[in-house]
Amino acid sequence: SGDITYYNPAGGYGSCGWTIQDSDPVVALAYGMMGTQSNGNPWCGTKITILHDGQTHSATIGDKCMGCEGESIDLTAGLWAIVAPDVDGRAHNVDWWVSE
Repeated sequence: SGDITYYNPAGGYGSCGWTIQDSDPVVALAYGMMGTQSNGNPWCGTKITILHDGQTHSATIGDKCMGCEGESIDLTAGLWAIVAPDVDGRAHNVDWWVSE
């Protein structure tokens, strides 16, 4: 578990080498977990489940979060609007795990 925050990729390329839109259910994994490798990283494309406020949500790892620590993840703005719409910028102690 860790904190979740959000970012606006705005159609830019994520660390995994594909374009990410704000509306895509994509997360950026903490740099410490993902390491220095970007394209071809074994985490790229990994499906995860996020549990927040009693609800589960599916997402795909497609980017690297340079400001995240531990097991914290950064959600696209669209995914954030679904997962934590009533939270102002940061939710603490959110569980997530690899789905596949």
